[in-house]
Amino acid sequence: MSKPAPPVPKESRPRVFWKDGGAGAPDTTRTNGADAAPFTVSQLTDAHHNQVVSALGGVVLTYESHGFHNWLPPAETKTLTATLPHATVVGAMQTVDGQETLRGVVLAVPLGGSLVGRNGALQVKDPVLVTQLAVHPAARGNNVAALLMAELHNLLKASESAAVVFRSALQLPVPAVGLVKWLQRSIAPCSVMRQRHATEIFPDFYLYDEILRADIIAKHALTKAFGDKKAPHSVGWCTVDRSNSDQMEMLHGFIVEQVPKLFDLTYIPETSEDTLRAVIAEGLFPFVYVSPATGAITDLVVLRLRNPEWRVGEGQGAAMCVYAIFTSFKGPEKAEEVLVLSEMLKCETVFIPNMFGFLDSDLSKAMFEELLVCREYLYVLKTPTESALPPTPLSKVAIPCAFI
Repeated sequence: MSKPAPPVPKESRPRVFWKDGGAGAPDTTRTNGADAAPFTVSQLTDAHHNQVVSALGGVVLTYESHGFHNWLPPAETKTLTATLPHATVVGAMQTVDGQETLRGVVLAVPLGGSLVGRNGALQVKDPVLVTQLAVHPAARGNNVAALLMAELHNLLKASESAAVVFRSALQLPVPAVGLVKWLQRSIAPCSVMRQRHATEIFPDFYLYDEILRADIIAKHALTKAFGDKKAPHSVGWCTVDRSNSDQMEMLHGFIVEQVPKLFDLTYIPETSEDTLRAVIAEGLFPFVYVSPATGAITDLVVLRLRNPEWRVGEGQGAAMCVYAIFTSFKGPEKAEEVLVLSEMLKCETVFIPNMFGFLDSDLSKAMFEELLVCREYLYVLKTPTESALPPTPLSKVAIPCAFI
């Protein structure tokens, strides 16, 4: 079973998520040199949304960043466009060649619903997901990220938000819920090896000889035997029509009924609108498995499709499993079903986190391997120095936090 995050190192360098917003808080302007225009940090309006979508739809703000953000654009246009009207957006603007340019951004997205522990032991209502913190390489080292976070903190305090959910590559001196690990399997390895991002999937790619490449292809590619094995029940998977109110009510009822039984820490949407925004957001690909015998929903998988900026050929670069509930599939079968759905969407590589009931051992049996550079800590804070939820094995955690 996936273990909770390791304890905070003693006498470690102090790091906090929120900077002090009171006396002595940083100013909201900062320059990066005598001849440079200052950065202005403030809440962005609807007029800036196109700039935010354009910046986060590429890697201009995240190049040379941690993990996925080094080669995959941090957001998809459809999902981000649907999210921004509900979000609190803080940006760092700078005048470059006479144009107002976005140099940094961070979002706070209300999830609605509640974060709930086993048997209702804990309940945190109306959590907020803090995400998409990104600073242009030219602006790094100028305290821009701290200014963004300080401004966002002040805005959230004014709105009396109960708790914030976020992921961090750095371990903070607050207990984390757990350590998020992403495991990958490339189901079209030949295509991946022709891409500029081949070393992101296979870190030692340029050291492979022909024999080793053949071994990698044989290990990762889906075989005809695999397809024949999955064919009889693959027809049970159906896409979800977000515009169909009856389907949404059924799906919402399924989530509310099942997640308290399956997980120790979970997000429970209060309404079907919460489900639409926080679980199967616009631009994602939700699938439900419908029992042939009863016609009832028994399983749910939500995939996020991501493409690098530079690609060769057709198809999708990657499918990420960003939410899942399984009641009829067990063990490695759960990961195998995600592979089936990803192949249907013509994806080359599949990423699954150690959340939503996925065990490291089961993912290993399904030929998934961890990407060490993509590890992140999952935090849920109710104050700058106090966690709202206890450390928990992440396979027992179902909180949507990886697609906005």
